Amino acid sequence: MKSKEIYNSIKNQIIEKKYQLGDRLPTEFDLMNEYNVGRSTIREVLTSLTSEGIIEKRHGLGSYVTRVPAYKGTICICVRFENLISSTVWYPTLIKSINTYAKNRGYDTLIAVGYGQSIAEIKESIDAYFRKPFSKEIVAIVNTMAYDMGKMDVPVINFSAIIPYGDNAIYIDYNEIFIKAKELFKEKGYDNPAIIYTEDSIQKAGNQQFEHLKKLADSWTDKESLKIKSYDYEDTFNKFKEWYESPKRSNALFIQDDGILDIIIPYLYMNNVKIPEDLAIITFANTHKKFNYPAEFYRFGSDHDRTAKILLECLDKLLKGESVGIIKLSPTYIPGNSL
Repeated sequence: MKSKEIYNSIKNQIIEKKYQLGDRLPTEFDLMNEYNVGRSTIREVLTSLTSEGIIEKRHGLGSYVTRVPAYKGTICICVRFENLISSTVWYPTLIKSINTYAKNRGYDTLIAVGYGQSIAEIKESIDAYFRKPFSKEIVAIVNTMAYDMGKMDVPVINFSAIIPYGDNAIYIDYNEIFIKAKELFKEKGYDNPAIIYTEDSIQKAGNQQFEHLKKLADSWTDKESLKIKSYDYEDTFNKFKEWYESPKRSNALFIQDDGILDIIIPYLYMNNVKIPEDLAIITFANTHKKFNYPAEFYRFGSDHDRTAKILLECLDKLLKGESVGIIKLSPTYIPGNSL
């Protein structure tokens, strides 16, 4: 019997609870007799199990079970560090949901965090995770880093906003967000809604995403007076103030980024702006987003639970050898009283 077969046999017995957490495995001599192999083969197997944290060798006492692996293996979730610390908390919320759905399906999860200012630096830091002994247990990858990871030893499902990356990808359809927002304004009787967006925050998404979002934002209307463009978040408050206090402003506004709404809410409070009597608002915001304002804003966004569920369903297909192609994730509509 080869070492890989013995490794799988012992690992499966731990998964199936023949050996439970804290139990001592049979001695090397007993395992040699059980599998009819030499000591070097058994030691190779025990070394692999030790390197993955499944067992721990205690000098003079034997090998003890220290971790029970999931019966389907481990899914590695790759995420950028900047997304984990973002104030929007979308990615931490999504990862939490992925963990839940993965556990329900019999998978463990490992979070690989990419550090760096450039794609090359992030790739280098992520690649290090797949050189670790623990990566032997990784059966699939969820890539949320907005670049194509290329050929990997295990199936990869790519998740991104705005545009897809890779062969098997799920992405949030921003085109539909803009279309639905326009339709809703028209349905409610607002003919000339303005749009506000920051070029700096769009550009941080990456060149391809930046060009796509900028094109969408610029195509909102032909009237430049209805486009409120700021360079960054610091500039946004003043640009909104200038637009709102203009006698020619419209009475409806599409806010492309919920971070912008957080910035202008203090102005709404300070100037007793009534929503929607003085200004009707639709914004992009995911379902978990909470606003410090009495109005329930109409918004289009994504639901982390729904997204995680679809990601895991697609991974199951990939692990069966099937392809999922490119999947557009339609926005989730959250009605309110801001129109």
